[in-house]
Amino acid sequence: MLLGIGCQNKTLDKINKKGIILLDSNQYNKAIICFTLIIRADSSYISAYFNRAICYSYLQQNKKAITDLSYIIQQYPDNKRAYANRAVLYENQHQYQLAIKDYSQLIQLDSLTPKTYHYRGVCYYYLKKYTQAINNYRKAIALGCKSSGIFYNMATAFDSQQDYVTAIKYYSKAIDIDKNLARAYYARAIAKLNINTSDETAFADMDMAEKLKKEQKIRNKAID
Repeated sequence: MLLGIGCQNKTLDKINKKGIILLDSNQYNKAIICFTLIIRADSSYISAYFNRAICYSYLQQNKKAITDLSYIIQQYPDNKRAYANRAVLYENQHQYQLAIKDYSQLIQLDSLTPKTYHYRGVCYYYLKKYTQAINNYRKAIALGCKSSGIFYNMATAFDSQQDYVTAIKYYSKAIDIDKNLARAYYARAIAKLNINTSDETAFADMDMAEKLKKEQKIRNKAID
């Protein structure tokens, strides 16, 4: 009996490795066949569910990916990776409440990962809960997240509350980190004009945003 199980596991491991190779080479449908064969043979082979969920997500079959990740969570309620990936899928489908629930569960399991607070903040922002968004961004920053993206997101949340002075402060921080962030220059210009319609620095920001957009188009054409 033990020998039989061992042989089966070795066979499934080989199929799993083959599936991973197919996944890495973007042959998602073929990889799914491998992972499904494993699951039919052994429903406790959790990595096959996770790998298949990744394939489904690349194929934009998010509901199927969520089903696989939900099974993992059902079997292993402390699986942080499954919560994180399911939250992203919910977020991509604009199911922000469900995403927040998963991010919150993830924070209970690990309260020191800044990107979890950042992503949860983004969900609150899309739900127009700007204060909650700001609180989450602040927590992410306190934990060490210093990307241009989080400062830009913080700025947009204050902007949405019509706190243009604070929004400008955070747009400026985003620009300090990424001098080529065209959208931050443009958004900062609009915030400045909301305070003073004749602010010359706002027009300078608009010119810079336009310049950066043109440069990006040229770079994209060069790559094509």
